[in-house]
Parts: sequence; C-alpha cells; structure tokens
Amino acid sequence: MYVIPDASDAFKWTGVLFVHRGYFASGVFSFTLSIPTTYPAAPPTVTFQTDCFHPLIDPTSGRFALASRFPSWRPRVDFLFHVLHYLKAAFKRASLDELREASCLNKEAYRLYRDQNTLFAKLAAQSAMLSITDASLFGSGSRGASGGRSGIKFRKLEDGEEEVLKEKLEKEGKARLVRREIGMGAPLKQHLKLKSHSYPHRSERFPYPLNLPRDRARRTAALGMPTATRAVIFTFALLVAFAALAGPIILFSAPRKDQNAFRTRGPSILRASAGPGVSHVAAAGPDEYLLGTGIGDITGPIVGINMMGYAEITQSGTGLHMRQRARAFIVVDGAERILFVNLDCAMGDSGITRAFLAKLEKLYPGVYSEKNVALVGTHAHAGVGGYLENFLPQVTSLGFVPETFDAIVAGAITATQRAHESLAPGRLSLGKSTLLDSNLNRSPTAYLENPAEERARYEYDVDKDFSLLQFNDTATGTSKGFLSFFAVHGTSLNNKNTLISGDNKGMAAFLSESQYDPSSLPGENKFVAGYAQSNMGDVTPNTEGAWCDDPGKPWDNQRCEPLHSTCGGSVMTCHARGPGFPSDYDSNRIIGTNQHEAAMKLMKSPDLTPISGPVMSVHQYVNMASYSFKAVDGSSANLCPAALGHGFAAGTTDGPGADLSTVYGGNATSANPLLDLFIKDGLTPTPSPEQVACHAPKEILFNTGFAHVPYNWSPAIVALQMFRLGQVVIILVPTELTTMAGRRLRESVRNELISKGVIGPDGLVLIGAIANGAYSHYTATREEYQVQRYEGGLLACFSVERSKLTQVQPKAHQQFSDLGHWKPGVGYDGSGLGKRYGQVIKDVRTDASYAAGNTVAVTFIGANPRNDLRHEQSFFTIQTNLSGDWKTVKTDSHPSTTFEWVQTNTVSTAFADDVALP
Repeated sequence: MYVIPDASDAFKWTGVLFVHRGYFASGVFSFTLSIPTTYPAAPPTVTFQTDCFHPLIDPTSGRFALASRFPSWRPRVDFLFHVLHYLKAAFKRASLDELREASCLNKEAYRLYRDQNTLFAKLAAQSAMLSITDASLFGSGSRGASGGRSGIKFRKLEDGEEEVLKEKLEKEGKARLVRREIGMGAPLKQHLKLKSHSYPHRSERFPYPLNLPRDRARRTAALGMPTATRAVIFTFALLVAFAALAGPIILFSAPRKDQNAFRTRGPSILRASAGPGVSHVAAAGPDEYLLGTGIGDITGPIVGINMMGYAEITQSGTGLHMRQRARAFIVVDGAERILFVNLDCAMGDSGITRAFLAKLEKLYPGVYSEKNVALVGTHAHAGVGGYLENFLPQVTSLGFVPETFDAIVAGAITATQRAHESLAPGRLSLGKSTLLDSNLNRSPTAYLENPAEERARYEYDVDKDFSLLQFNDTATGTSKGFLSFFAVHGTSLNNKNTLISGDNKGMAAFLSESQYDPSSLPGENKFVAGYAQSNMGDVTPNTEGAWCDDPGKPWDNQRCEPLHSTCGGSVMTCHARGPGFPSDYDSNRIIGTNQHEAAMKLMKSPDLTPISGPVMSVHQYVNMASYSFKAVDGSSANLCPAALGHGFAAGTTDGPGADLSTVYGGNATSANPLLDLFIKDGLTPTPSPEQVACHAPKEILFNTGFAHVPYNWSPAIVALQMFRLGQVVIILVPTELTTMAGRRLRESVRNELISKGVIGPDGLVLIGAIANGAYSHYTATREEYQVQRYEGGLLACFSVERSKLTQVQPKAHQQFSDLGHWKPGVGYDGSGLGKRYGQVIKDVRTDASYAAGNTVAVTFIGANPRNDLRHEQSFFTIQTNLSGDWKTVKTDSHPSTTFEWVQTNTVSTAFADDVALP
C-alpha cells in the first residue's frame, strides 16, 4: 500500500493498494481517505476511485464500509493506521469469511461470495484485470482523478528504465534511511525490498499512532523528499514503512507468469523479437521467389446503403472518410503460387470469391484457382454492405446490393493485375514483435472459463503478437511491401458513424504506404502495406473498456456490469470506449498508428528471419451441418445446422444490438414474450428437440440453419484453406475465432504439421480471417460457449495431412442468381430548380488565410454519388499553387478529409466537403 496526502489539503489522502494474491490478485486499486476536521473524535471515510466488485465497496459511489470493522469509532483507541491495515486485510479470504450482510454495501457481491463462490471469484478477477487497464492506470479512473497535483499517478516506463530505477533504489538504500529517521520499533525492523517482504503478524502493532507530534514529522526532512509541506514529509515517511505490511512499492513491473495474464505492461508499446521458434539468421543467401504486390479501389456506393458489420439498420452511408482498398500479394515458387488479397471490408464471401476467380480465369487461364487464392477481409465495420450471398447479413441492407458486390470484385481484380504484372525475383523475411495498448478482450469473463492451467501459459487474455512478412525486391534492394497479422476488431468507428472507411487497419495501411511513397496519392502507391486480421473474435480496439452512457441514471459514466455487460439491466447503453474517447476518429487514428509503428519498427529491424522453402496451398469444403469427428477425449461428436442465440441479438459492447431485452449470457425469453412469438417461432422454423439438444446450453433465438426462405439464411458448407511459405503456414478461416480458440487451432495444426515433417521446429503458424466465405460467425472454445456471451459459437475442426486437406463434398451452394434486390435505385437525380451542378453554396474563406489545425469547408451542388462510384479516382481534389502550377495534394482518401452528401429534396442534391489542415 502506498499513501500520500494532497499537497493542498492535508486532510485528504490518496492511496494505491497492490493486491498480490487471493481473489483480487494483480489488482491495483486507487482510493481516497478523507479525515474530518473533528478527527480523532470522528472516523475517516474511505472511497475507492477504481471500480471493485467487493462486498464492502458501494458499486455506485465507491464508498468503503468501515462499520464492519469499526461498528463504533473509539477516539484515541482507533487510529488511521488501523483503518489502513483493515483496508488491506479486507481483500483476504479470512476477512471475507467474517463478513455479515448487514455491514456490506454491495449485497450482490456478498451473496455471490457466500452462495456462488466460483462466480464471485470470476468477477473479482475481472475487477483486478480492469484495474490495470490503461484507462484505470494512466487515465482519470472511473470516478475521476485519484488526487490532485500531489496525488499518486502512474506513467509508463521507457525501455530499460525499470532496471535503472531498481538499481538506483538498491544503491541508495532509501528504505533503510526511512527506517532509521523514523525510529520505528521492532515490528518494522525488516528489509524493504522491491519484490518480496516478510509480513508481520496481524496482532502486531506499531509503537506509535498516526497522529505523531509535528516535531517528529519535522525530523523526517533529512530524507530530502520533494515536498513543500510537513504533512507530505511526515506521511510519506510513515507510509513507506507501512508498505512493509501491504506489499511492494513499485510504479509498475513486468507481470509474473503465475499471476493471471491480465496485467498490462508499462515500459513500452512495442517489444521486438523474432518470435517463438524463429531463429535469428543472417540475411545472406535465402531462397528467392517471384514476388508481386498491387492495390485496387473496392469502395462501393458511399451513400444510401447500409454499412456492413454492426447490423444496425439505421447506419447507412452518408459520405466518405477513406476509400476501401484491396491489397494483393503474390508469391511464386516454380509451378506453385499463392495469391493473398487483403480487403478493407468486413469479410470475404463465397459469392465474391466465385466471381473473382471467374474473371481471373479469363485473364490468366489455369494460373489461379480456389486452391491458391484467398480473399481475406480486415473485418472493418465501416464499409459498404449488401454483398454477402446469405440472407441474414442482407436483412439490414434490404437485400443484395450489386454495386457493392461489383466494386469489391473489380477492385480485387485491379489489385491482382498490378501484383501479377509486378512479379519479380525477391526475398521474403519474417519478423515478430509484441504490440501493446492496441487491443483488449471484450468478453474477459468468458475467457476466464478456460482452464487455469491453459490460461497460465499466456501472458495476456488477447494475442499481442504482431507478425510481418516483408517482400523485398532483389534487383533494387528495396521493399515492395509487407503483409502483417494482428488480432483486433475493425470497430474503432462505432455504429453511429456513417462515413465509409477502412477503420483502424485501413488507417494503418494508409500511414505505412504514405511513409514509403510520400509523393504518391492514395491508391497510386507502388509500396503496398497489408494489415490482415487474425483471431480477433473477442478482441476490441476500444482499450478503455465498456462504460455506461446513460445521462441522469446512477450508473452513468460507470463501468458496465462485467458478467452481462449491462447498465441498469440493459445492454443498450453499455458502450466500449477507444483510446481517443470521445472521438472515434481519434481512437481509429491511435490504433491505426500503433499498428503502423509496429510494422515500421520491424521493417527497419536487421534481425528479420529469411523465409526459405516451398510454396504450397490446400483447400477443402466442409459441411458443418452434418460433420462428424472425434473429440479431444476420443469420443465421437456430430455438428448440426446453424442457430443463433440471445447473445447474438444483444450485440457487443462495441455495438449493442436491438432493444429486445436480450443480454449477453442470458437465455430467458420471458423478459420479452414477443421474442417467442415473432422471432423464435415466427421468423425461422421452430427448432426440433435434436437441434435444441445439439446447441445446448444456447437457447435458440434464430434457427437459421433450417431457414431457407427467401433463400439460405446461413451457410452450411464452408471453405477452409492453408498456405505454406517455407517455414510459415497461414490458416485461412471464414469465422471469427476467439483468442483461445485461435491459440488452440494454431497449436494443434503446428504440432500436426511438425509431426508429419511438413515444417520444422522453427515453423510459425498464423491465422488469416475472415477468408473466402461463406461467413460463419464465431468460433469459441467449449468452455467459453457455456456462458453464451456474444462470441459463444461453433468450434471448427480441421483434418490436416502432410500435403493436402481432405476434400469434403459437396461444394458450397451457389445461390447468386437467387438473391433479392429490395433497395431502390437512385431514380431521377437533378440539380434542382434554378441551380446547376458544381454551383458553390458555401465557399471557403477568401478574405483570410487558414492556419494549421483549421478546418476548411465548402458546400456545392452535386449528383448522387451512387451514379458514379469514381473507382480509382476521387470525388474531389485539394490542390495547391505554389509555383504557378496547380498540384493535387489530397483526395477523398486522406484521413484528414471527409466528404458528405445530403439530399435536400427529391430532385436536388448537394455535396459537403471538409478538410483539416495538418
């Protein structure tokens, strides 16, 4: 424990409690201790600034119940030391066992501790995990800053700074100096170390109470502490000694493996390494491949079409933030090749893949096929919708939207043509680093269901690995681009955003391509930066966590209830916050920048590992509705047709669903009987007893596997695929794998490939998602599935052989010709009476200059953007004239610009154009 008074108010102390074992292990909890002016006649009050699920802590105000230990305050018998000592003891099992409900301020926590201890343990661990997030440690905390200018604050240590500080402390021996100057008695004559302590028995007492005379406090001035008040000197000296009881005094240290894997590292965002099983090899003499990279525009209609990702029917496009791109990467080794197309959209799709392959066959007969081609979405939730061929994801877009579909296919073809034409001898290299502060587990309580021994193998509850494949041109000695993999959802821009964008991975790609090709406009660059998705099923970019946005309610601006992500019992006002909150665009920029900087650090590293060995690809279709396999325990198991539960309807903290009284982890329909009448038994067929049993414990809300009107709601047959590039294997899946599901998949595939001699011990297995189609929602572990949060779903199974995946027939159903089109077209589009296209309604300032940071805006008459998508072009250009010639410096794909279209009436339209000067 570490406590210090406010410099301006000696009666207000701020403190931090480090918990090292028990239910709240690894927690870092801030609190304030307020001393009344009538002290010691009246007791102090303690208020926790950090949210904590504890029986003695009021969940709304944070007030700590001292009455359980001090039912009646005894002046000059009870002192502040006793309060602080009890504060520490209250987090131990012995104190929790002695509690009585009457003295508890959080009755729910008390009852769970008494009656459902396992659940209490999970929620306590959740509190500990949340307490060490960036928002809690380095932000303002959940109830405001924990102290004024003299309050205890944390900062991230730079690389190597921790060791320097520890060495300095040990060398100067400040702990012994504190002990000598205070003159404490025998109970404190023990060594103060940074990592371990001897804890005195609870019955031992300090020889002096905490209301020491001021002359004793003055004598501590010899310590030379940087403070201007006697109270600060006095309290700091005493409470350094108190730390011998509470635990180590550490700004922040690297987590221990035996503590739960939720601690956030402090020293730096990035820690570069070659990664497990990857040796550092000199960059001389690796095998050469033919390498090609290319980029294309896949932006669909930017207005009037529902956006793909959140399934929010009111979220239709009104303009453009950044264009969506396709980035193609080709690797050729003799007769074998692979084509990886990274799409700035929510996911690949089986219909998109078929149309794309048909066009490629005409361009390059016999070269590209479903076996060696992967179309992989970044899972951006800010792209144009309506392109998937199953009915369920088409509901909010009012059916299939051909313009979106055609734009994606055309842009992917353009990118591939450019990559194919750029094929030249080159070398591949591999790098890995750890990227922090860029992703967070949005369902940590579900993750905690996984076995403790399995979780103990990992430092974090999300994957922090950032992997990169560098494409180098042999002739020029320069880089053609890179393809990276990092797990984080494309949900930095929330479901209120209506500007089309590539979200955080699109932002990262723009930054990297601009850095390598600073003179090229977006989309014209030769250097291509791919930011592919990985096992991000339960991973959010909104690193501040989930908060209640419900003005006027007691829970407003408080953390959401952790088990069900609710605020006042509803999921509707529980929203995740990104690092740039309240601006989603700032959050998007931050998460994109973090990924960009991780890539740039690896691209400049001299320690990348050369890739050598054959190029291979394998592909199979699996009928998931009737697939049989052997489970891990050797028993036989069968899958069944798809179905979605209440967690699906509730949405996620990144974007809550419709207000249907559904919650994460909840299966009861009694809260809203309309669910039974109109959805469960109305929209889709009533599930059979066999279907119910197969999906248990999920209570089926949408029985999509049996819904075929107007056509298939969900896929049954899905495509699975693997690419091999020397010692690197990429698993390509049409599903969102949770963190632990992805870890299990990577490990099992890697072990199988090593045992069969396909790769060696230095082999690395990566996951590429969401690939090819048909989109198959989520894949969770068996343990996570039991709690039925949003990600609870089907566990995919893979049959791996040395050189191929077993082909499973039949192929995916091709229903492209059956798709419905219910979204009306543009119709008549005119400039309006007395107006003309291009007419400026509101011009820029011409009587004054603009400075950096100003916003320049112009409004003019223009046609509906759906009339012409302007592929490989721009809806506007921003030009400068510095030497007599106009030069385009920005387009509609620069993140500093936004472009919006507003329909003023049925026959007149207008454009609005904004640009922020850097």
